[in-house]
Amino acid sequence: MATRYYSNVAPPTSLTAGINAITTTITIDSAAGLPVFQPYTLAIDPDTPTMELVQVDAAAGTTLTVQRAIDGTSASNHSAGAVVKHVSSARDFAESRSHEEADSAVHGVVGDVVGTTDVQTLSSKTLTSPVINNGSINNADINTNVEADFVNINATDIDVVSSVTIGSGPEFDGNLDVFGAGLVANGLTVATTSAFLEPSLKISKNVGQTGSLTEWEFGGGVLASVNSFGEAAFAVQTSSGAGVFTAGAGWSVVSALLVRTARISTINVTVQRTGANIVAGAGGDIADSLLGTINANWRPHADLTASDFAVFVQNSIGSGGANMAVNTGNVTLRSWNSAATISTGNNINFTATYVS
Repeated sequence: MATRYYSNVAPPTSLTAGINAITTTITIDSAAGLPVFQPYTLAIDPDTPTMELVQVDAAAGTTLTVQRAIDGTSASNHSAGAVVKHVSSARDFAESRSHEEADSAVHGVVGDVVGTTDVQTLSSKTLTSPVINNGSINNADINTNVEADFVNINATDIDVVSSVTIGSGPEFDGNLDVFGAGLVANGLTVATTSAFLEPSLKISKNVGQTGSLTEWEFGGGVLASVNSFGEAAFAVQTSSGAGVFTAGAGWSVVSALLVRTARISTINVTVQRTGANIVAGAGGDIADSLLGTINANWRPHADLTASDFAVFVQNSIGSGGANMAVNTGNVTLRSWNSAATISTGNNINFTATYVS
């Protein structure tokens, strides 16, 4: 609704000329004391059977542009000299009472308005893209994307079915007290010093995986469950085939299997030579040949492994050495039995155990 204006110092005045029922411009003897801004309300012939309320929408001195028959009154003819008085009317009071009783569309705003100073409890509210600073979540179900800086999360069950960004990183450096199982989410990293969880352990989502509790890492292991004391049980993860290893040029994958628990991974790969024969020199030297690449999800952990490391490779007729690159996951054949040949169609195998 439009704001209307009022004055306490506008004495009654009168029409300088008569008007009929459709006149929208009137002239009065004096505009003294009338509100400076429009709209405001006037009564013509107040306290008489022909009283009519008009709304002044514009004023130029004593010439007023008006809307006729306002607030349930009827347009009438009014004679020169008719009394004109600045008034409030029933609509002013009705609108005020309706506003006080409203529980939605307050102040004309579509939807509820929440104050910024009063302590309130909100129920059944949907928050879209909220930013929460120095807040606490108690017994929380988080069902959408959240970006927040928290001091504490005290939850019997955090059930996150979409992604959560907490702070920057994303990382959360406050306290996380987990009193039960049911931690299900995608995309959350938490560095915690909870009384219930060992200091400096990390709960983090495996890169490239989606879904459930068994795809969360807890202090370097995949979280299978958390009991009522906050103690974690680690799951065993397995992957095979293309999910583990991609062959390099001149090789094909025969089999690939990886098993990981508590972030200790063991990989076993067999590849077949599809390119030309590889012939070792008298000292076992060969031209380096990329056997393939370990999938990013399963590579050695760059922060925990100081440098690339050697891998033993073998088959039924010989053996040699390879190099596993920490950052890229490349496994490169570097040497073979002295003066021996890896022929097209030969299989070779390697196994390695490392922190991932």
